Amino acid sequence: KKKEVCSLEDLLIISKGQINYENKLIEVANEFLFCDTNILVTKAWSETHFNGYCSPEIQYWVDTFKYDHYFLTNIDVPWQADDLRDKPNNRKQMLDYFENLLKKKKVSYTFLEGDLNSRLKKAKALLKTLKK
Repeated sequence: KKKEVCSLEDLLIISKGQINYENKLIEVANEFLFCDTNILVTKAWSETHFNGYCSPEIQYWVDTFKYDHYFLTNIDVPWQADDLRDKPNNRKQMLDYFENLLKKKKVSYTFLEGDLNSRLKKAKALLKTLKK
């Protein structure tokens, strides 16, 4: 039997920790706060790993919290395993799922692709337009 990497209960604990951490860091951030994950990613992970289920608490946080902009990274780099990155053969489906969530939520996002330098150049150019 395949070992479960993360349970539904774990997702709530992870979400609360992430939100608390973001709230602490936003107080000391200098212009921008970059998060490599957030509550919307947790929603996507929940729905793709638990037959479409997202807990009401996570959905509430998705509906409540606002992020100014997202960088969505293409799958044109080699896949690397970690404890939660567990679908090497479903990368396109996961990417499409994330992008559809961003579109459904009608949030601002930039699609980054190519090598690291290309991605950074595009991200930096966008950040210049977002400076206050």
